[in-house]
Amino acid sequence: HGSTLEVEIDRLLRHFATVAMFWKSSLLSVNDTLPIKYHVIRIVGDPEVRKYIDFVNSWAQMQNVEGHPYVALVELFEAYQ
Repeated sequence: HGSTLEVEIDRLLRHFATVAMFWKSSLLSVNDTLPIKYHVIRIVGDPEVRKYIDFVNSWAQMQNVEGHPYVALVELFEAYQ
């Protein structure tokens, strides 16, 4: 927990999650996000990254934080499928 790799992955996920939240808020269309589609699919589709996202989402729920940004990122990933 808190390793250099985790910090870097979390930073990367936050950037893509920001775009995903813009998409979820209808500020961007799926077509607008196509330039990052490859990266989102590769990153969110990675089983270890997905475990991390699931962990962060479950931790946020235990803290009564609704709508963690990674939820929108997973939804964007699913929209690409």
